[in-house]
Amino acid sequence: MLWVSCCLIMQRSNLNFVYAAEIRERNLIQKYIELKAAGKLDSYIEKRQKKNASKDHRYIPYRRPGNDAQFFCSK
Repeated sequence: MLWVSCCLIMQRSNLNFVYAAEIRERNLIQKYIELKAAGKLDSYIEKRQKKNASKDHRYIPYRRPGNDAQFFCSK
């Protein structure tokens, strides 16, 4: 009897296992559904794009003021 109940619990737990990535995806889908229903989806997407652009901008190398001449001289 004990063995049967343990097997049933193990089978049930295996069926209900959800990966963390799947949970994040479900939460994201639910968030987009709620934002779309409230009419705030466009502003949310614009804010995310602006945030990602500022993150990308930090990693773009910049040209130092003293080294400009060597890039444009053709010898």
